[in-house]
Amino acid sequence: MQMDLFLISSLPDGAITHIRIHWMLESIKFIQFNQSGQAQYNFEVLDRFLDDLDEMHLMLVFEFMGNLSNFCAKKPAHNYFLCEGLSYQEVKRFHNRFGIENLLNYRFETWNEPDLLAYNKLNFTLEG
Repeated sequence: MQMDLFLISSLPDGAITHIRIHWMLESIKFIQFNQSGQAQYNFEVLDRFLDDLDEMHLMLVFEFMGNLSNFCAKKPAHNYFLCEGLSYQEVKRFHNRFGIENLLNYRFETWNEPDLLAYNKLNFTLEG
């Protein structure tokens, strides 16, 4: 994959500027809840990947798709709070690591296939 990204980034005149990879959320691992109830995550794998993208001058399209450490299936009542907290922690982390100029060029998407049964293993609904 890294070689593919190097080839993409070498195209002339910024032919491709953004990379969208499905299941990027899976690169973040849930660790535990701290004493105040806030979820703690390990961003190490994602950080390494983002460092590579930054070095290649490619911007991230981050899709909030996946089941972080299979935690959402175990604790469905926590999903809203987990997503809200994780989104905040991610954006804050990206801002601190790469600055506001890069962050403004990132693209963030929610899950774009909620009605496909093959992808909807947690049974998300339009209302949800």
